[in-house]
Amino acid sequence: MKTLEHPLSVAQPWSDRFRTPTADDLLDALPRSLRPATDAARARLVAGGSLEEHLRWLGIWRWSFTYEAACGAAPEAYVIPDPRTPRICVPLDAAAVVRLFTKPCASFVRDSVERCAAVAGVRWATWDIESKGMVESLFDILRPGP
Repeated sequence: MKTLEHPLSVAQPWSDRFRTPTADDLLDALPRSLRPATDAARARLVAGGSLEEHLRWLGIWRWSFTYEAACGAAPEAYVIPDPRTPRICVPLDAAAVVRLFTKPCASFVRDSVERCAAVAGVRWATWDIESKGMVESLFDILRPGP
């Protein structure tokens, strides 16, 4: 009798800490319907040229993309290519939260920021990547400006 294995019980590129995957390894494991939205998030994060993408092992987030202003700087954003549900995380300090809430803000953004975990004064706002439209809306709101 053939036994069924849980899809994450076999070491996938995302969860195999001992083998550094390529970006394609990680993205190929995503649901096909979410790949374009995940690609859009990655493209938006590096579009201005001020952030560099790095692939790092992050423990609970396993292999994830970090977006840093300079090598060694604290990441300004993360794309977590979880094969079940890819996510975007943007750490926000108190000043960034105030700036964010002084302009029109979609309820899905406000709710996530208000409910997310805060550690040492930083709110770790996280959103599931659901569509390219959602990604565009999120980055339109998070873009720094007056």
